[in-house]
Amino acid sequence: MLDMDLRVQQYIALRDKKKELKKKHEDELRPYNDAMDALEQAIMTQLQAMNAENIKTDKGTAYLTTRVSATVADAEAFWNHVVSTQDWSLIDKRANAPAVTAYVEKHGHAPPGLNYNTMLELGVRRA
Repeated sequence: MLDMDLRVQQYIALRDKKKELKKKHEDELRPYNDAMDALEQAIMTQLQAMNAENIKTDKGTAYLTTRVSATVADAEAFWNHVVSTQDWSLIDKRANAPAVTAYVEKHGHAPPGLNYNTMLELGVRRA
């Protein structure tokens, strides 16, 4: 028979060690990340001063890209806009996992067109 007290203790000890190593790794990487951030800012500033999107050198190419993020600040206002303008291109089509789970619990199966899976995972808490 498995000694569960021992196994849970071992699991927590390993998790703590991973956390410790991750923190140490982050601390060791900090000066490199800080230096890279400073270089990134200097290169970006120079590209902008040159009014350039990129520059090729013998050692490599530096270039500017634009990353876009759109998050909902007011769900009701956004939804009202989408519905009133019928601009459905502004939203993504995807299933809401908690709502689908509730549907499955009520009906015994997923709605048509969905793949529904559950995965059993182990969680371990400190006493």
